[in-house]
Amino acid sequence: MKCYLHIGTEKTGTTSIQSFLLRNERRMKKVGYCCPKIDQQFNHRSLAVACFDDDHRDDFTMLEGIETCEQMRRYRQKTLRQYRSLFSKDKYPNVVLSSEHFQSRLVSESEVARLRAALDNFGFNEYVVIVYLREPAELAASLYCMNVKNGSTAATPGGPESPYFANVCDHRRTIERFAAQFGMSNIYPRLFSTTEFVGGNLLADFLRSIEIEETEQFIQTSSHNKGLSNLGIELMRRVNAQIPISNEHGNNPLYPKIVEHFETYYSQSKYCLPLELADRFRESFAGSCDWVRSRFFPDRNSLFEPLNRQNDVAKFNADELDIIAKSIAGILLGQEEEAIGQATTNDRASIWSFIQNRWAS
Repeated sequence: MKCYLHIGTEKTGTTSIQSFLLRNERRMKKVGYCCPKIDQQFNHRSLAVACFDDDHRDDFTMLEGIETCEQMRRYRQKTLRQYRSLFSKDKYPNVVLSSEHFQSRLVSESEVARLRAALDNFGFNEYVVIVYLREPAELAASLYCMNVKNGSTAATPGGPESPYFANVCDHRRTIERFAAQFGMSNIYPRLFSTTEFVGGNLLADFLRSIEIEETEQFIQTSSHNKGLSNLGIELMRRVNAQIPISNEHGNNPLYPKIVEHFETYYSQSKYCLPLELADRFRESFAGSCDWVRSRFFPDRNSLFEPLNRQNDVAKFNADELDIIAKSIAGILLGQEEEAIGQATTNDRASIWSFIQNRWAS
């Protein structure tokens, strides 16, 4: 069996690709491709987590209640057994596995080696590792936007020296880590840019990456994860301070409406890092990007196209932004009574509980 291992990176359309695979499950099978479904979705994060070192912890292990090394080993055994049963039941010549967490969370050589050993044990004997690469400053900006939409109040995403960015933005490091286990000739990097996609389309580009030439038979899906403008970011992080995504009493059941509000009214342009911070990201990973260029894209002058230096960061007045954010928060909070009236009987109690205790923490 041949395994097409799609490892991300983060913020390179992985959700769109996985939604496309889910929508076209039957069509993929007709052309000889299996995309195993775990919990009704095609994000194979659980396989990445199963390959963690015993003492590796993250938000997913916390949700799974994994606190000890023994619990981690039991989770690994259970999950690998689940995947093995899928491949023993459905025999297809080609299998697609997809999760950005293969790249972002398997950070040690031993973890990637454990992934390769598991795949070999499943019966795979041929590999193509697909990795989409994004310009580092753009990637940092997109991740920061996602964090603000998830409740963050931070004024900036942090710098390129952080361990997280040192992993996801260092494309040479990623390629060498996976090449050590799968072979450099089996690594297939793609540039995350509309101008570089086959037909200017990410999904068509992905299909070509897994060696499917005829794309007309597949149902196209819309993109996910709308971005926010610089003004949207500045306002939403302030609103997050007024209306938290959660507190000690639980998650805010109205927070999705807040995200919807900002995506509707503040997504006309794309957030850009402050120019000085953007330059720090580009300079920090310039050597890594040039190594990738010379190895895989020798005909290019640079790995990524130079970004527009016209940053849309206006000189916002912080006091004025605070006033606007408070007014938006007030409008959104004013919709709570209507939301409660429309909620089911079971939901009303939980919504009221959150509202009444919002400021308790």
